[in-house]
Amino acid sequence: MIQEHFKFSIVVPIYNVEKYLEETIESILNQTIGFEENIQLILVNDGSTDNSEEICLKYKEKHPENIVYVKQENGGVSSARNKGIEYIEGKYVNFLDGDDKWSSNALEIIYNFFEKNSDAVDFVVARKQFFEAKEGFHFLDYKFEKTKIVDIFENYNFVQMDVTSVFIKSSVAKQFKFNENLKYAEDADYINRIIVKRNKYGVIREAVHLYRKRLDETSALQTAKKSKTWFTDTIDNFHKKVIENSINTYGKIIPYVQFMIMYDLQWRLKRPNFDALNEKEKNEYIDNIVNLIKNIEDHIIIEQKNINSKFKLYALSLKYGKDITNELEFKDGNFYFNNLIVYELTNKKETIKIEDLKIKNNVLKIQGKALFAIPINLYKIYFNSDLKSKNIINLQEDKRKEIITFKEDKLNNYIFNIDIPLKKVKNISFIFEYKNEIEYEIIPRLEKGLKTKSKKQLCIKNKNYKITLENKNLVIKRVSLKDKIKRKLKTIFK
Repeated sequence: MIQEHFKFSIVVPIYNVEKYLEETIESILNQTIGFEENIQLILVNDGSTDNSEEICLKYKEKHPENIVYVKQENGGVSSARNKGIEYIEGKYVNFLDGDDKWSSNALEIIYNFFEKNSDAVDFVVARKQFFEAKEGFHFLDYKFEKTKIVDIFENYNFVQMDVTSVFIKSSVAKQFKFNENLKYAEDADYINRIIVKRNKYGVIREAVHLYRKRLDETSALQTAKKSKTWFTDTIDNFHKKVIENSINTYGKIIPYVQFMIMYDLQWRLKRPNFDALNEKEKNEYIDNIVNLIKNIEDHIIIEQKNINSKFKLYALSLKYGKDITNELEFKDGNFYFNNLIVYELTNKKETIKIEDLKIKNNVLKIQGKALFAIPINLYKIYFNSDLKSKNIINLQEDKRKEIITFKEDKLNNYIFNIDIPLKKVKNISFIFEYKNEIEYEIIPRLEKGLKTKSKKQLCIKNKNYKITLENKNLVIKRVSLKDKIKRKLKTIFK
């Protein structure tokens, strides 16, 4: 039975984080809910060799009633969190990393939500915002459109992969242990065992967990892919275990688990550094990834929000053991596979991107990139000048940033350079042609530096021409004599 002397217990595993630790602790001390009355801070020193202990002892001396300090031999983050669980005296618990922070009002907001919804949920999740080397919110931030209770059978794409942004009922947290054999995804394993059992949790938009992306790239997550355990233990002790847990609980791999695994696999589809593996281990790893994908329904692969269409089609090809791109049906700008839309030409982020525009000697010079998801042998790109001529665009492989998969397949984009004489040209459109048969007009995307806030996006302007992107076309307008005079007068009287 937990003695609930506090509203919250915050467990902080600590390993050589002297550079960040005070900032982390201060974010807890300065909570609007009140530290002295409501928060227990459990600092678990996991064999640090820097000055982390001195920092812990300094704060322990200042707040002896609120801070528990535990020192142990280095056993890893899971061992430290498990040790911290033994000391919990708060109603709700959070596992905060020693280099992260909480927004000042987070605990107050979380407590009020929990008290109103305690019967409905066993844990709640706050928004995760990056700081230091990266800004913005986490890839899964779409969950936080509004504060609510999530049912994973209704919102199976609302996956949760960490514990640092989570508060759990301490009575529930005590029922589970972190897997000390896992060096990567140990928190995803822990929280998803609770999710599969309970089905529901709260998402709180107003509370923010501040997640540090270190400039020196020394965090466990940032260095994980160099370790053999990332390739082996994580597959066996996380991915396969969560599938097994779902089957044992529900008799099937529920959509939530499928979505969560595919979300996690997206980073594994690109070529990693295999230096930690021998050839046999590398081949076993590749087979494991393919076998995991075979457990995922087509629509769940397609519905992934953070994977581009190239990799969705690649994942489907891995699942079926063949290149499915040759079997796609193209209709009204959409590509279908097994009656599902797998790629849309209406998504201009995955068609063509105009990276640079210049006018030289009355010739428009366009540099761009083709981002189409399907192989280049299946399509051609044309540009039309006032719909009178069809001019094929020569595409060359973009070697500036090669896209190579974990199986050494290339999924590269293509670049192009075209010159268009501007004499009598008013409109330029771009045409996609599929298998030498079907044509579809596409909307180009502009590099950020070419955009304005206006509906008619200004691409380029010189003394003779102004070029804008209007609807699907580049529109070329000659600068009138009147405008030239106005510009000249502005220059004179500036």
